Amino acid sequence: MMHKPHILLFTCLTLAAFVSCQKIENDSYLRPAGTVGTWHEGVGVSDKNQRVLLEKYTGPRCAFCPNADLIIADASARYGSKLIAAAIHDSSSFGRPLGIVDLRTDEGNAWCQYFEITQHPIVMLNRTKENGQWLKVDPIGGVNDPIQTVLQDTAGVAISIRCVSDADSLLQITVNLDALTDIPGELMLNLIITEDSIVAPQMQSSGQRLDTYIHNHVLRQVITDIWGTPLPSTLKKADRLEAQFEYVWNSANLNIRHCHIVAFLTEKESHRVLNCDQCSIESAL
Repeated sequence: MMHKPHILLFTCLTLAAFVSCQKIENDSYLRPAGTVGTWHEGVGVSDKNQRVLLEKYTGPRCAFCPNADLIIADASARYGSKLIAAAIHDSSSFGRPLGIVDLRTDEGNAWCQYFEITQHPIVMLNRTKENGQWLKVDPIGGVNDPIQTVLQDTAGVAISIRCVSDADSLLQITVNLDALTDIPGELMLNLIITEDSIVAPQMQSSGQRLDTYIHNHVLRQVITDIWGTPLPSTLKKADRLEAQFEYVWNSANLNIRHCHIVAFLTEKESHRVLNCDQCSIESAL
């Protein structure tokens, strides 16, 4: 609870928080809750495993993307919670919708251009580089080996996320970080919304169009700025931090029962993903 002597401090910190966060759509934005947007001592994270954020660039006009979906679904069954997938539809020729359902996002298109995605389907794993180039994997050739390579790394930080929603499309998001080693450099927290079980047309490898294709883990909204919101300082081993955020989301075309909130921590300069987590949206009612 805020006391009157701290009104000025609250106002200043709130303004600072808004400056560092990008307004999303109309009245949808990330804003501080309870702790005035600051990180404070947390309870730690019980699951300290390294996880993989698999970003698949795709589109309804990509005829071989359904084959990639099958391969990624098999990998998800194999690795369970250690693998978090996001299907990113961009504004390339592959991404143009075949019907009224448009799964493209401005952020997905910007990422596609920044990471120099020129073919579909293509996968990035934790936004890593190899020999100075973005590491991209053709999922048609299989993804298990590159995923296993990433998972062999020892996690430098553990992360967990929980989200509760009320009847007014207000999401209350809690993120916990647990530093397992010193992590130099500036870090960014990224929050996105993905959705499963979206029925929309999709081209098949046979050349036929399937109008009842089911799209899963589709990027729907980016809650933070396109490259995340900054942590206040570097992480030192044994640091345990927690922050709470509120987000008024545009739920008009989303099914909350099929949505997940994905949190991933990145290095500010390289955009490399250090670790990630996801959660379903709980009802506060």
